[in-house]
Amino acid sequence: MTGSKRVVVIDGLNIARDRGFSTWPAGSAKAIVIAVEHLLKSSCDVHVILPTWAFSGRQRKSDSMLLEAPLLEPYLQTIVHLAPSGMDEDGFILRFALERSGYVLSNDLFRNHIRSGFVSRDWVQAHRIGFMFIHDQLLIDMQFDVVTKPLKSPVDSQRDELVKIMPPLSRVVSAPARVGDGVAPMRVKSVTGDGVRGCIRKPPRRGTSGPSMRELLSRASTRERF
Repeated sequence: MTGSKRVVVIDGLNIARDRGFSTWPAGSAKAIVIAVEHLLKSSCDVHVILPTWAFSGRQRKSDSMLLEAPLLEPYLQTIVHLAPSGMDEDGFILRFALERSGYVLSNDLFRNHIRSGFVSRDWVQAHRIGFMFIHDQLLIDMQFDVVTKPLKSPVDSQRDELVKIMPPLSRVVSAPARVGDGVAPMRVKSVTGDGVRGCIRKPPRRGTSGPSMRELLSRASTRERF
């Protein structure tokens, strides 16, 4: 994870050659761009891994290059990463996702890598995000919608925990005032959608709450004389 973003590694060749995209089976860089922009708008830390030949073609088989490959040029080195020729790009995709505690956007089930023990079946089920295209729109597996939501910062997480343990306002009760503080407690009548509707007892004014101690002593001494 990077900061408050979830890492999503795009299986570039799998995306580019998806049957739902209009350029199947040749494969198109446009499909990759659509996936990248979709995830960037969802505040994900996005990376695409492609075999080198899919971007630049082979010396004797240039038709292996993806259609509209120049569309990827603005993303090279920052988002789009080219795996060395002759290497297993799926291995790089899985390793990067494992090291970053990330997810993989791909319809590949990675059976070979499960059989080899590189990853477990449970890990693939929990971290592989399935997808489909409808025309030029990318749709991802609904169970992974949470992946495309930004992670909460530590401050937000602490605030949410405090909200969980704080009693609701409807449970607030009057607390007895301390002797001598001159403040009467607040009594909550009811709680409505607009807030608290209640009344506050004002502290008694001096001289209106009864005779003072000095007055009582004076009256007592007067009675003793008679």
